Amino acid sequence: MLKVLALPLLLFAAAFSGCSNDPHPPPWKETRADGSPWIVRYGGMGEDVRSLDPQVAYDQMSKTVLESVYDTLLEYHPMKTDPYELMPGLLEAMPKRIVNADGTVTYECRLKQGIMFQDDPCFPEGKGLELVADDVHFAWQRICDPHVECPVFSSLAEFIIGFSEAFEEAKNAGKFDYSKPLRGLEVVDKYTFRVHLAKPYPQLKFWMAMPFTTPVAREAV
Repeated sequence: MLKVLALPLLLFAAAFSGCSNDPHPPPWKETRADGSPWIVRYGGMGEDVRSLDPQVAYDQMSKTVLESVYDTLLEYHPMKTDPYELMPGLLEAMPKRIVNADGTVTYECRLKQGIMFQDDPCFPEGKGLELVADDVHFAWQRICDPHVECPVFSSLAEFIIGFSEAFEEAKNAGKFDYSKPLRGLEVVDKYTFRVHLAKPYPQLKFWMAMPFTTPVAREAV
């Protein structure tokens, strides 16, 4: 009987010999390419992440993880909280607000150049592509896609021209047409895009500091 029990016990010991209860295991690397130390941040999570899709995630745990994965177009200034103040994130400057003669409002935005998506097999030869305005357009199309079920769609559709129209067309067709440009988001050039609003909505800038509006690569979806 002892011999029968010995083998399972040895296998159990071998399987867990590499495990540790150390809550602070060593980092993946000791230093970065420039010689600076590789810093690791540890944190606990009170519940499971519900989604890592930036156009869908709306709970705090998901947002906590997304903050280290996706950058946003704008972000909150870390030293200015009374009142809160926004600063450029992926954008090279704050959006330029243009009031049109017919009462509509346009925000002109320009992305920083040279920002690359993380290397991944979904990209050609596994090399991450540069972030461009088309990636913003694609992400905002996903906001309008009924199958994505973006939780903030209705808040944005009331103001962004063509959002409701795109949603209803996709709903009736049973599929979103990603080949059709959005009326409310105009790609001007490789890095520049304009957001067209039916009426003033200064809160748009704060939505641009949240993951819902962050650009995503079509190749990764």
